[in-house]
Amino acid sequence: MPDELPRWGFASPGPLRDRLTRLALAGVKTATTGLLPVYEVDGASVPRAGERQVIVDSTETPVAVVETTSAAVMRLGDVDDAHAIDEGEGFADAAELRVAHERHWAGMVGELRSALGDSSFAITDDTPVVAERFRVAEVLGPSPDGGVVVRPAMAGDRPVLDAFLAAHNAALVARRDELVDARRHPALIAERQGSLAGAATWIATDDAVELLTLHVAHQWQGVGSGLIAAGRTVARAIGARRLWLITTNDNLDALRFYQRRAFRLVRVDAGAVDRCRSALKPEIPEAGLHGIRIRDELELAMDVEDGA
Repeated sequence: MPDELPRWGFASPGPLRDRLTRLALAGVKTATTGLLPVYEVDGASVPRAGERQVIVDSTETPVAVVETTSAAVMRLGDVDDAHAIDEGEGFADAAELRVAHERHWAGMVGELRSALGDSSFAITDDTPVVAERFRVAEVLGPSPDGGVVVRPAMAGDRPVLDAFLAAHNAALVARRDELVDARRHPALIAERQGSLAGAATWIATDDAVELLTLHVAHQWQGVGSGLIAAGRTVARAIGARRLWLITTNDNLDALRFYQRRAFRLVRVDAGAVDRCRSALKPEIPEAGLHGIRIRDELELAMDVEDGA
């Protein structure tokens, strides 16, 4: 299915595309605005509600399937504040959106004048634009088994997601001598027939993505593998080089699981869990899986480009 869909990427390849892709995959960016003349020059049709496309990253690698929820052609001057805010780039209103977009579009004006055969073309209030709203329907990666679809968590998913994290004692995560609220970070959710099958929360830095939490409703059904594949897609799409996570010394099943999926053990912090239990999260149990005393943090990582 994705191979048959039209492809596009935000802005131009480079840091801006990486940032906008990151916002979309985090469920923050749900709207975009494009110049109608660009559609006309490219011979592209205005998207319609329900249509699906594939977004690509700066290397033109497919990242996700997006579905248009609405699209309208309007004057640039008629783009409203709600649309500007939903672009997810921190715009307070339509005026801020226009300043940023005109700065980006300025580099296209000369080329558009030539392509349109109109030397007077300029960006004004009356310039027609396409104001599109969309949702990320699926983060692409190796297909998990059992009809599982992985996508970013949206605002409407948060009540169920937060309850899922709480049920797995993962709402607050103590690691690296820091207590982190997983509910405040982007998440990927895995669904099977519309029901939550698993979730992974993540944190991005300049060159790495941390899988802060990863839990599944039922093991051995391919859900965890699907979440890792999607996490790797996210990391690659936003220009990160590493995907990493922390588990504990008692979690032998996790060590086997992650190492079989190209993660390598890169660091052991002896006594880290003892410190976190004492200073940050006293509810961490003394003993964990297999009756092993929980004491140490184990960091595992992979290079997202070669999976090693």
